Amino acid sequence: MKQFLKQNKGLIYILAATAAVVIVFAMSGEIPVIVHELSHLELRWVFLAGCAGVGYLLVRAATLYYYLRRRKQRIPFLRAMIVTGVGQFYSAITPSSSGGQPMQVFTMHKMGIPVADGTETVLVKYLGFEAAFLILGAVLWGTHRTLVRENLGGMIWLVLIGYLVNLGLMSLVFLSVAKTGAIVKLMDWLIDLGARFRLVHHPEKTKEWAKHQLTEYRAGMLALRSHPGSALMILLFSFLQLLLLMSTGYCVYRAFGLNDYGAGQVMTMLFLLFIAAAFVPLPGAAGAQEGGFYLFFRGMIPESLIMPCLACWRFFTYYLLLIMGFLCVVAEKLLDMRGEDDRR
Repeated sequence: MKQFLKQNKGLIYILAATAAVVIVFAMSGEIPVIVHELSHLELRWVFLAGCAGVGYLLVRAATLYYYLRRRKQRIPFLRAMIVTGVGQFYSAITPSSSGGQPMQVFTMHKMGIPVADGTETVLVKYLGFEAAFLILGAVLWGTHRTLVRENLGGMIWLVLIGYLVNLGLMSLVFLSVAKTGAIVKLMDWLIDLGARFRLVHHPEKTKEWAKHQLTEYRAGMLALRSHPGSALMILLFSFLQLLLLMSTGYCVYRAFGLNDYGAGQVMTMLFLLFIAAAFVPLPGAAGAQEGGFYLFFRGMIPESLIMPCLACWRFFTYYLLLIMGFLCVVAEKLLDMRGEDDRR
């Protein structure tokens, strides 16, 4: 039993967090309101929200498929989709999405992709996504400064922390190409500082892990620098992924008959919400996303609709992707079993 709980603690946490949200809704009397509002949704916008969510995963799969072909590793697009879904599932149930990348590399290895190529592909995809995330977030924030100031006010520090954390991590990766020794010393100093304040319990192990991660990310950066054309394509793919993911939220907004704000304004607030929740080390940022949605959109969505909107938005941007990822995990297991039968 203990082993089961340890192996599935991320998924158990998600189920517990979901149950807690449902209980809160039930105790507040919101569930009948949510059910009523969901029954009056504009179905064309619901359909578009679903298409945007599916499109997000398809573009992620296309990104992986494209880079593997650049590495002379050819797999069917369906298998690229399975690898992407497996990564999506394990990212959703592990703190800070830490399980997604290793599981993608492992899944590709079972499909015949060398670990080195699989690791490079995953890291390059991550770097492109992070770069696009920061660029689009900054552009939208700068374009809609007044909207952000009016709706967030003193909460803007949450966004600043999230942005600085993500920007700091990306800066370390970029600097690692030319200043590896200096970055290692900086990481060691930060880990020792964390240990002094009892935030890091195993400093030596943490230093080894951090150096390993830095080495891998440096390899990804060098690969991108060596192939600028591929780097640009990965960045464009990443922009499209993010626009599809954020447009899901806009479609949900319109599905409730709301049209006071345009796509750019709604997507700006969603980007800032994702940035603010990015540093929360919980599976799926559960709790932070829900609470953040309420705080970020309470000035843009009527009080009577904000909880139904939250429930619908969370379904399309998290639970739908989780379900699709789970189906890909099942598909991968079936392929693995078939491969074992063929080898007998």
